[in-house]
Amino acid sequence: LCLATVNKGTREMSLKGEARPLHLLVNGNLNKSSIPVILPDARNMIASLPSHGASHNSHNPFPGGTVAIAGIEDQVLVMSSLVQPKKITFRGSDGKLYPFLAKPKDDLRRDCRLMDFCAVLNKLFRSDPESRKRGLSIRTYRVVPTNETNGLIEWLPNLTGIRPIIHEHLRERGLRIDSRWMARFTPKKEDKIETKRKMLALILKELKGPVLANWFAASFPDPQAWLMARLAFTRSTGVMSMVGYIIGLGDRHLENINIDTTSGKSVHVDMNSLFNKGETMEIPEVVPFRLTGNMVDAMGPLGVDGPFRISCEVALGLMRKEKEVLMSMLRPFIFDPLMDWTKGARVAGGTESTAEGRECLRRVQERLTGTETVISIRERLEAKKKGKNNEKSLQQPLSVVGHVARLTEQARDFDNLACMYWGWAPFF
Repeated sequence: LCLATVNKGTREMSLKGEARPLHLLVNGNLNKSSIPVILPDARNMIASLPSHGASHNSHNPFPGGTVAIAGIEDQVLVMSSLVQPKKITFRGSDGKLYPFLAKPKDDLRRDCRLMDFCAVLNKLFRSDPESRKRGLSIRTYRVVPTNETNGLIEWLPNLTGIRPIIHEHLRERGLRIDSRWMARFTPKKEDKIETKRKMLALILKELKGPVLANWFAASFPDPQAWLMARLAFTRSTGVMSMVGYIIGLGDRHLENINIDTTSGKSVHVDMNSLFNKGETMEIPEVVPFRLTGNMVDAMGPLGVDGPFRISCEVALGLMRKEKEVLMSMLRPFIFDPLMDWTKGARVAGGTESTAEGRECLRRVQERLTGTETVISIRERLEAKKKGKNNEKSLQQPLSVVGHVARLTEQARDFDNLACMYWGWAPFF
């Protein structure tokens, strides 16, 4: 089904007509089998651990029960992107419908492993009193690789991208953002930092201020619901900012950050750019996480100095405390054949790995101890003029409070944003 080709412009297809064997397998043979096939969603794939002192023999890892696949709907929606992923819908044994995305031409095994990492982080957040009090967590989804290039992704309902939200509210101001409009402000790669800074200032002046906060006011008209949604957005953004910084998550453009329209929480997708891969792009990423004007404006009058900073400090403090648990999950990535650094490398007996992989894990270790130096473009240029290297590890680790303050400063630094890839939209 992933590889089934359809005519350009087709938005719907019939499972009976295009993938009849799959239709017969799920709706016919599967139901007749005495062994039910578990539905691969978050409810069924994440087991609850027994509490301290509880009997392991009597513990039920799935207290809500498991849902099996009862059938599959005939209607399949074809997405408009280049690889034409298909949205399919399973019928569960509980009578409910469960949508999934059948995605081709993408190795989803790394995404699957990262979701396991996030699931462990969620368990740590639930076990910590400070993070539990604030409801800190990461919105996860299940990824099921079917082979090296295809797989199923759990479809998260009620999500909308930040880019269409911003575009819609800018249109209300009379601004239509398209490629022709963008070309007026887009600097060249070889331009000096002064030119890039000037172009960023011009486009910000043209946009006349951020608009994301207007969406919260329009979507949650009740004052209490508005306050809770804005608070949920602020806290979830703080958690993912710290988690993304620790694992070097890049490519956080506006299509990869969504908002849950029912709760206001931010939800990150497409987490392939790990271990500072963004630094090796044609235009290197120089910010630790996304914290642009619209993101800050949606956090309310306190901006980054209220619940956002507290959530960052609680999340980073917990990850520092549990750094051995997290490192034990990340160390196998050194030897993982899915990672770019192992391709073409000689691994003798599975005990040696490349220097690049070890360097990436060393940087993660530094972040978890607060000894990685975070410097801005301006500081890097000044150090280069003086012939110094400011990118060495700090001898004295930063405190959690100081570390969060430094990261927040670099994420909002005007020079850093001016040097980002324009498609990343630093002006949004």
